[in-house]
Amino acid sequence: SRIAAHVVTVGSEAAGRVTAIPVMAGDRVAKGDLLARIDSRDAALALRRTEAEIARVDAEQSARRAEQQHVRSRIDSNRLAAQARLEAAEAAQRSAEAGLETVRRDYERIRTLRDGGNASAQRFDEARMRFLTAEQDALSAAAGVKAASADLATLDAEKIPELERERAGLEAEKTALRFAHEQERIDLEDREIRAAFDGVVDATFVDAGERVSAGTRLLMYHDPEDIWVDANVKETEF
Repeated sequence: SRIAAHVVTVGSEAAGRVTAIPVMAGDRVAKGDLLARIDSRDAALALRRTEAEIARVDAEQSARRAEQQHVRSRIDSNRLAAQARLEAAEAAQRSAEAGLETVRRDYERIRTLRDGGNASAQRFDEARMRFLTAEQDALSAAAGVKAASADLATLDAEKIPELERERAGLEAEKTALRFAHEQERIDLEDREIRAAFDGVVDATFVDAGERVSAGTRLLMYHDPEDIWVDANVKETEF
């Protein structure tokens, strides 16, 4: 028979130089005690660098939001002005078309009178000139409505989609940085190896100053309260 226990082998999750291994065989350790430490300077720098990148992206996003709000405010103001111009142009068009219709009826009446010999050539020429002028005014009013409508439509395409694309790109960049930050945080935590339970150190396999890779065995320890006796009793000895 023999005494047996659950012996746990502790390995390194990170690569680097061992900066401390404050236990040796026979030492008692409590849950949470430091068993070994791996150099964390590069890992800490990487974490701070990623945090700085996240802060930069946050600042850029804030700037884009502010710019977007400014552009939206300007577009809304310009849209109100453009809408007012369009309404004025439409009113002018209605007035011009109504005036054209009145002048056209007068012109056709005078032309009929002239053809019957009841209106002078001068009166006809004056009516014709008024008609041509009114017709030109109506065309100009229609062109004004068209131009005002185009101005209003142009405002909707002004810079907002570009800013939206930039913000989406920054959000994707920040998501990638967050994943990197979490991985670097885990790597930094893994450089301090602590006891998972109260126990006794059975053996250590590395010394401070040695370089280890991920998976390298550092030490073994067990829980002295969790032991048993393995007995191999032959059936003939009952």
